[in-house]
Amino acid sequence: MRLRLVYDIVLSIIFAGFAVGATIRALFAGGNILEGWKSITKELAQRLGYLPRADGHLQDRGQSIWIHAASVGEVVAAKPIADEIQRLYPDYDLVFTTVTRAGYRMAQTTIKGAKVVTYVPVDISWVVRRFIKRVNPRLLVLLESEFWPNLITLTHAASGVVIVANRQMNDNSYNKHKRFQRSWLAIAKRGIDHFCVQSPRDKERLIDLGIQPDGITVTGNTKFDSLKPGGDNAQHSQRLLAEMKLAADDLVLVAGSTHANEEEVIITAYRELSREFPQLVLILAPRHMERVADVDKLLAKFDLAVVRRSAIAKRNPDRDRVILLDTIGELMAVYGLADIVFVGGSLVPVGGHNVLEPAAAGKAMLFGPHMFNFKDSVELLLERQAALQVREEGEITPQIRELITNEAKRHQLGENARQFIEENRGAVAKTLRVIQSRFSHQG
Repeated sequence: MRLRLVYDIVLSIIFAGFAVGATIRALFAGGNILEGWKSITKELAQRLGYLPRADGHLQDRGQSIWIHAASVGEVVAAKPIADEIQRLYPDYDLVFTTVTRAGYRMAQTTIKGAKVVTYVPVDISWVVRRFIKRVNPRLLVLLESEFWPNLITLTHAASGVVIVANRQMNDNSYNKHKRFQRSWLAIAKRGIDHFCVQSPRDKERLIDLGIQPDGITVTGNTKFDSLKPGGDNAQHSQRLLAEMKLAADDLVLVAGSTHANEEEVIITAYRELSREFPQLVLILAPRHMERVADVDKLLAKFDLAVVRRSAIAKRNPDRDRVILLDTIGELMAVYGLADIVFVGGSLVPVGGHNVLEPAAAGKAMLFGPHMFNFKDSVELLLERQAALQVREEGEITPQIRELITNEAKRHQLGENARQFIEENRGAVAKTLRVIQSRFSHQG
């Protein structure tokens, strides 16, 4: 009890600082103070456990199923689970929460049928209790690495079933849990009914941390199931092809989810290669939208003509050979336009980003040495000759040159990647079987 009080006090102080900073940025960053005020007060109210006004009726309707996903990647992984849960349990309202603004915007457009899409309540006990009282969750599904002590234990105490889905224990996560093993294990045993993990290695690590083997099921990665060929993404890619005015003989290099100190490497490689291959187009997608202006300035230093995605109608195809992606939720569709994909967060020690999206698009991809957050997927892709990994930044230019000049190799890498995705589908069905076995008495 004393530990919870200390945790609540510390988190309250942190949240107060966040609220002050977020309010100042909202009021003065956009230029329209009134709109900024409305936006930030709505967000902070949701983070304090108040439902969006239109959804207040939920507290009178009885029961809900709550799915929580931190940001965009987790929302993608959660979507097929959310779709199936709504089919299996039509009498329950679906409540969907996220941590980040990008995740929130993504969930609003992709999680169809949810009665509520809102920010997750800050993990202060009285805030979480308020939220639980309003939505009355009978089932809580936490995606991947989300672990909030009050949220988990108070939901479980209120007779909710708590399932962790799509869990991955990468090196960083495992080492962090090891350092706080006693506290983490106490919360997990008290509040989590079952773990659904991506790989046997993840299961072994959870067992090493103290979780009983019968409380863990290897289900695979649900992101494989969300990456279906054709459909909305293919249509979106076709629209982008026309909007971006890409020609049939253009060769498109997409650098996705890039970070500081990576863009310069990619831009340098592109500038050199574009002299040899004038048909080469670069689409650059920074991981964080707030860095778009900095990347734009960097491109200007290299004297490259660039157009932002948001101003794509102004693009002159003969002049503007670099496109800067400054929109959210379009990267998967942009991969559909690529001939070659570089996956960011891998030349710097960030741990890499999603390799499954370019693989599902059937594209030749390469990435740097720092892919520790996606170790299992990367090992399998490399084993299947479905991707290339460079050891250091100096290898980027020659590897891209090889892919430009060797069309057969480019196509084979892409086809191997697409087949890898197809063979690994089925995680959603396995996850749903676990949920039904734990939740059947309530469904």
